[in-house]
Amino acid sequence: MPSVFEFVFLGTFSLKVNGRSVDIDSWLSKKALNLLKYLAFYSGKKFSRDFLLELFWPGDCEISNLHAAISFIRRKLREYTNNCREMFINYSQGYYYLDKTKIKSIDCQQLEALYQEGLILEVEKVDEALEKYREALALYKDHFLIDDIYEDWTMSIREYYQDIYAQLVINTGKILAKRNNYKEAIEVCKRSLKYQLYNEEIYYLLIRLLMESGRTLEATRYYQEYSRHIGQEFGLEPGQKFNILFEGNSKLFIPGSPGYRSISSGPFFCNRELFILLYKLALKRSKRYKEYFSLIHIEIRASLLNEIKQYLFHICRKKLREGDIFCLWNEGSILLLVHRADEDDSFKIRDRLLDNIPEIIREKLLIEVIDMENIKELL
Repeated sequence: MPSVFEFVFLGTFSLKVNGRSVDIDSWLSKKALNLLKYLAFYSGKKFSRDFLLELFWPGDCEISNLHAAISFIRRKLREYTNNCREMFINYSQGYYYLDKTKIKSIDCQQLEALYQEGLILEVEKVDEALEKYREALALYKDHFLIDDIYEDWTMSIREYYQDIYAQLVINTGKILAKRNNYKEAIEVCKRSLKYQLYNEEIYYLLIRLLMESGRTLEATRYYQEYSRHIGQEFGLEPGQKFNILFEGNSKLFIPGSPGYRSISSGPFFCNRELFILLYKLALKRSKRYKEYFSLIHIEIRASLLNEIKQYLFHICRKKLREGDIFCLWNEGSILLLVHRADEDDSFKIRDRLLDNIPEIIREKLLIEVIDMENIKELL
């Protein structure tokens, strides 16, 4: 009987032949292993030798390289069968391929099929859809061929399955939430974060579920984690929809307010809309309780905006205090709200920031303490 293959692509690659695990760690030819992965993923599809040579041996397209790799694959796989003549990789009229009928399972393709089945079932049979989604999520051990992130051919495929996985998490979380199974819904979202997707919809869902479960402080920590990442990596801010989640719980960000608790060891980074909301709350507290606060505006007068912004975010996180707030006010400026700081304190804070900024960057900045009488001009 012909051999049967089982392939695992999600996470570290592995292979079974007739139920026996293949020791691919002992393979000396990594080119041969990569060729097998490619032909296995596209099993049933035929590829010309010129195409395979250009893909795996660019600049050294000797046919002997391809012949040697295929010979190596056949020799290694025959160790797991009783047929010393089995070809595994077929050749026909100048084209190579791996016979799809010999494939018992490919995990990433199973995941995709379960996802598609779940989408269809979700229309009328939500419980069955949920089971399909759970089964698919269990297959996702890590990103597609995580050990081959620099292989060009894997990149678009990896992104494709990341998108499917993210949608699985979102769909599963929403179904569970509708059934008031917040515990599992939150765990599904949290589990996805270890893969560093930084997907806005997943973070939004997780934060919303935590808020609805009364776990507001935990929700805030995840908001900060997400906002910190997209701020550092892309110079972006969380979408406006996040603000709505926090409007009823903004006291958590105001030191001294009823219900305030420490949620981090540093300042709070947020987007412009949430900053305005927190500013208005601080203004009310200032009038009611005589609690001082100050605003400091940093204007960037240079062409390298993104590079300087990232550096200033780093300085703000390092030098501002717990409970202070900062945001990207517009494309070329950052606005700081510092609590319990009168006019003299605010100038000291401004000077402390300046002292920690190299002169080559400092000369491209205008850092001003905002006069509260003229605040409307800025807001």
